[in-house]
Amino acid sequence: KAAPEIDFQAVNERASCRYMKMITPAALLRCLRDEADEVFVDADTAARARGAVQRMIEIGQPGGAE
Repeated sequence: KAAPEIDFQAVNERASCRYMKMITPAALLRCLRDEADEVFVDADTAARARGAVQRMIEIGQPGGAE
């Protein structure tokens, strides 16, 4: 663990899946460095996903979505 003194608790236990747990920092670095495992989606799906990610970022900001 990078921070063993911190106890991370899931807000919603159902908001995790086995595929999410397969994404590791090393795997992400490999994808970015080697441009591997690229996924293509249609414009509508990309726009909806972008909106969801933006909302997650806003919630994570101090004072976001409170």
